[in-house]
Amino acid sequence: MYIEWLQVRNVRNLSDQRIEPGPVLNVICGPNGSGKTALLEAIHILGRCRSFRTAGINRVIRYQQRELQISAGLRLPDRTLAVTGVERSRTALNIRYNQRTVRKVSEQAALIPVITVTPESHRLVSGSPVFRRRWLDWAMFHVKPDYIETWRDYHRALKNRNSLLRKNKADQLAPWEQAMWRAAKELTIQRNAFIRELSGAMETAMRQLRIPQTTLEYDCGWQAGVDLDHYLAEQRRGDMERGVTRHGLHRSDITICQDGREIGHFYSRGQIKLCITALSLALDSVFRNRTQRSPIILVDDLTAELDHAGQQRSIQALAGQGGQVFITTTGNLPQVNQLPTKMFHVEQGRFAS
Repeated sequence: MYIEWLQVRNVRNLSDQRIEPGPVLNVICGPNGSGKTALLEAIHILGRCRSFRTAGINRVIRYQQRELQISAGLRLPDRTLAVTGVERSRTALNIRYNQRTVRKVSEQAALIPVITVTPESHRLVSGSPVFRRRWLDWAMFHVKPDYIETWRDYHRALKNRNSLLRKNKADQLAPWEQAMWRAAKELTIQRNAFIRELSGAMETAMRQLRIPQTTLEYDCGWQAGVDLDHYLAEQRRGDMERGVTRHGLHRSDITICQDGREIGHFYSRGQIKLCITALSLALDSVFRNRTQRSPIILVDDLTAELDHAGQQRSIQALAGQGGQVFITTTGNLPQVNQLPTKMFHVEQGRFAS
């Protein structure tokens, strides 16, 4: 699947712009503040109905406008064309796909899978486990769409257990602890299978990028080898004192390690960026293997923190995946001259190819 045409209205400084990207590599070039990242943001919103730059939509909607509109023609694997669009105001969200109203954001996200790499992606390595859990959940959802229902079951039970902890109702905790364990057991099985597959794909990606091999380490969030409901029962007194569930799947973590050490402790920002690129390439490969579809890859400011060789290997690896890729840069990228590339120049919110 790839975007054949894209119309963007009122996304930051993009008032009304239409482009026709190429099916493989698309390079968006322009000075800072010109609208490069806003274009990637628009594609991300088209797939996930939210920005990757800010939690609220107010800052994304163009100044003095009531809503943003993003629409696209998608060339599907069977060569048919699907038309989809997202309209967001400060209070409402409307999603359409082939003249049909899409009721759930998760449905739109499944229809338009997007992998996004930004300068803030280093938080997957050097930031809080919250960022890694969020990444893992989105990755799992894309390769196994029914994952989200079990995830919701777990968090529904967690919410009820926390409520009872704050009310000191220990006699009512057991059913919710059992519900948490049922969901956590299934999610852990799915996550472990996914991480094994992702690890194999990441080895290949790291060879492509010519960087040292690393491993993915998963911590389930409670004592290994113990059923979660039994473990939670043992932790009730401490949990009740704090009014919160301290252990469980919601405390899980996935880390990238080299020789048993987390790379965030000793890698440079450039090395971390190459690892994040490898992780994204691996996710792309797993997604393709499981769904026979190609996600759209968005890479904001690829050249930042990478030397010339790192840039070249990254671009070649991304283009070699065969799917649609969008890269932003402030300068020219001579590395793309021999690749199937479409160039766009942007200044003051206006695009020219």
